[in-house]
Amino acid sequence: AGVEIDHGVKANEYLETNLPDVYTAGDCAEVMDVIADRQYVVGNWMNALMQGRLVAKSMTGTRSRFELVSSYATNLLGKEIVMIGDVSREQAEEVVQRVATEEESIELFNRHGRTVGAVLIGNVKERQAITNAIKLQQRYE
Repeated sequence: AGVEIDHGVKANEYLETNLPDVYTAGDCAEVMDVIADRQYVVGNWMNALMQGRLVAKSMTGTRSRFELVSSYATNLLGKEIVMIGDVSREQAEEVVQRVATEEESIELFNRHGRTVGAVLIGNVKERQAITNAIKLQQRYE
């Protein structure tokens, strides 16, 4: 059909593909993430839901940039695990393990002097503070 694809259906920060009036959303969308400053696929429910809403608004005349610090939480063997933002080790310039005990761990993924992602295991009390730092394009310490 002529839509550009790589790891997914490529789109700009408005979820527009290279074809006029053709959008993408969800697990197949490879979107330019303006917060993380790179194009990649985020395959989780929260991301898909928010992308779908934005595409619907665009189709009805309200064009907006997709700006979301996506996160995913699960519980494994009694430990809560939360992934926030861009947690690609390959794309990070620095991965800082801020807390590391048998009970909890916090890893921060930094690029261009700011935090772009985090993985929290066990204690997830800092989830909102880290999310806010990522959204504001700041380094979380």
